[in-house]
Amino acid sequence: YVGICNNDYDAVLREQVVEMTFEGQTYDDIVDTVGAIAYSTYAFASNRVSHMLGLVGASLSIDCASASALVATHMAASEARQGRGKDLRCLAASVNLILHHHLTDLHTARSMFPGDGRCKTFDASADGFERGEGAGAVLMRPAAEVLARSATTDEA
Repeated sequence: YVGICNNDYDAVLREQVVEMTFEGQTYDDIVDTVGAIAYSTYAFASNRVSHMLGLVGASLSIDCASASALVATHMAASEARQGRGKDLRCLAASVNLILHHHLTDLHTARSMFPGDGRCKTFDASADGFERGEGAGAVLMRPAAEVLARSATTDEA
């Protein structure tokens, strides 16, 4: 399960194609970048991770805006809780990288950032939000397996 809610990489690639076109490069020169755009969609994010790690089972990319990582983790935990197999492992991952200025420009134009540049989370004086970058992943397994293992060893 991969939480993903923006795709700056796609915007970077699209700009490259436009620049390459204006520079008069041929189709053969551009085709690799165009292909990369096709594989930069949200759907491929979880599938690339699954493929590279040799994972089987559900492979979902989840876009719930700022809650994408939380929802991906919830879905993976729900799957692990159901424990549909002795060796079941569920991976929840999410990443946000600011690689392009387009969303920042959009949010700035709509006055979505705080006027003083400070984020005031959960404060009555909050007047916007700030963008951030981060990445994380959690590997989960059924609780029964964790408890059984901790009963026989000192570590879960």
